[in-house]
Amino acid sequence: MSDTNDKPQSELGDADYAVGYMRPPQAGQFKKGRSGNPKGRPKGARNFATYLTEMLDATLSLSENGKTRRVTTVQASLAKLRAKALGGDTRALEKLLDYAERFALEQADKDEAKRLSKEDRDIFDAYEARLRAEVRQSLEPEVRLDVLGELEAGEDVLDDRIEADGSDSVHSPKPLS
Repeated sequence: MSDTNDKPQSELGDADYAVGYMRPPQAGQFKKGRSGNPKGRPKGARNFATYLTEMLDATLSLSENGKTRRVTTVQASLAKLRAKALGGDTRALEKLLDYAERFALEQADKDEAKRLSKEDRDIFDAYEARLRAEVRQSLEPEVRLDVLGELEAGEDVLDDRIEADGSDSVHSPKPLS
C-alpha cells in the first residue's frame, strides 16, 4: 500500500507513529499541559454543595446559660430554632417537631433494618439445624460433646447480650435438646 501523503514521514511527526484506528494524527492531538476545553470549569473550582457543606460545618461561638462554647452552624441554627419555639413561635415549634418526627422515623427504620424477618429467621434456624445434624453425624462422641458444648456456651453469651441490650435485633438459636 502506498502512503496517501506526499510528504515524507519525518515531516509528519514521529517516524514510527502510524495513524489509524484510535491513533489520530499527532498534529491534531491536545498539547501537553493544555486543556481540551479551555473555557470549561477550572481545576479546583468548587460547586454549591461544597460551599454549603463548608458553611454548615463552620464553627461559631454560642452563648448559652452564661457559658460560651464553639458549635457548628447546624447546631447553632437548631439552638436558635429551639429558643424561638420555646418563646412561643408556632412556626418554629412546628418545624422543630417536624425535625424530631423525621429523626424518630429514621431511627425506627434503622432499627427495623437490623431485625431479622420471619423468613430470615426460618432460614437461619434451618441452616443451624442442618449444621448441628452434620456435626452430630461426623464427629466422634467425645469431640462431638466438646463442639456442641461450645456452641451452647456461645448461645448463652448471645442470650446474655440480647437481654442486656433489651432488643431482639439478633435472633438467638434454640438450645440443643
